[in-house]
Amino acid sequence: MTKQKKIDLTAVVEKPEGKPAKHAGGRPTAYTKELGERICNALENSPRGIRFICENTPGFPEDQTIRAWLRVNKFPEFTVNYARARQAQADYLADEIVDVAYNSKADLSGRVEQPKLLIDTLKWRAGKLKPKVYGDKPELFIDPKADEATKVDGATIAERLTKIDDLIAKKIRINGE
Repeated sequence: MTKQKKIDLTAVVEKPEGKPAKHAGGRPTAYTKELGERICNALENSPRGIRFICENTPGFPEDQTIRAWLRVNKFPEFTVNYARARQAQADYLADEIVDVAYNSKADLSGRVEQPKLLIDTLKWRAGKLKPKVYGDKPELFIDPKADEATKVDGATIAERLTKIDDLIAKKIRINGE
C-alpha cells in the first residue's frame, strides 16, 4: 500500500510575500453588468417567469443562480434593476390583458373559457407584481346595523362612546375647567 501525499491547503489561501493570493475555491460568477441588463430587459418584456426565460435564452444562467444573486444581494445594482424589471413586467402584463381581450373571439358555441382564464391569470400575476396599481382594492363597507350587533361588556359601541363623553364632561366639571 502506498502512502498518500498530504496537501498543504494553507498555500492556496495564504498570500506569500510579493505574490497575489490564489483563488480560494468556489465557482467563479458568470455575472456581468451586460448580462444583468439582458436578464432584466428580457424579464420586463415577457409575461413569463425567470425560470422560463433562463431555460429558453442561450447564455443566461440557471434561475437558481439569479435567485441566489438576489437573495444575498451579491450585485446591488442588479438587485435594484431586477426589482424595477418586475415592476415593468406588471405593466407589460396589463397591456397583454388588453391585447388578449381585444383579440379573443368567442367561437360560435359561445366558449370564452380559455381567453377568460388567460386574462384572469395575467390579472392575478400583475396584481402580485404591482399590487398598488393592479391589485384588488379592498372595499370599505360599514354596516349600519353593525353597531347594534357589536357589543362590548353588554353595551353597543355607541353606548360606550356616550359613556366616555359623559365621563369626560364630568371630569371637566370636577376640575373646574
